Amino acid sequence: MDLLVTVQYLDWLGSAAFAVSGAIAAARRRFDVMGFVVVGAITGIGGGTLRDLLIGRLPVAWMVHPSSLYVSLVCPFAVFVLLRMRGHAIETVPGLRWADAVGLAVFSVLGCSAALERGIDPFIAAIMGALTAAGGGVIRDLLCGTVPIVFRREVYILAALTGGGLYAMLRNLGLADPLAVPCALAVGFVLRAIAMVKGWSVPGWRERNR
Repeated sequence: MDLLVTVQYLDWLGSAAFAVSGAIAAARRRFDVMGFVVVGAITGIGGGTLRDLLIGRLPVAWMVHPSSLYVSLVCPFAVFVLLRMRGHAIETVPGLRWADAVGLAVFSVLGCSAALERGIDPFIAAIMGALTAAGGGVIRDLLCGTVPIVFRREVYILAALTGGGLYAMLRNLGLADPLAVPCALAVGFVLRAIAMVKGWSVPGWRERNR
């Protein structure tokens, strides 16, 4: 399959995953249908928008190729309709963290790739990948009035940096995208998934007892 087509599919997958996570977060806050769509869409395209502004890629990607915006609009609406039809209690919907994990893995690699294409240093490109992966989730949490996930001691930014950093390293070693992309995606997702299942967390501040 052509590499550009693969990247487009991955972009749709990441946008859909984050848009669904935004919709589920909106459901837990009992938002209306427009709240679902707005929060889901901003979650889907937010990280990539921040990245493009920082690396000077203008107009931003979804303005040039709006298919990712369409995906980010349709998915939360579909979640709203499905939840209404099936009558699920929001608390029983487990998909937020797993949808977020998929989006995190995909966008950490795509964000790093976009930065590398602009000639940005691989280390900075890995950071841009993490920003792309985490930006939408941060905006989602702020809109929903919760503490952003990056501040909750979750193995989140670390997973994004691992996926993006691995991709930058593999590219720097000369590995072609058809191998580098799936390897980096798998590592980022597996790290995040294991952390969720095992309850891993990063060290937090603890004041010493005097």
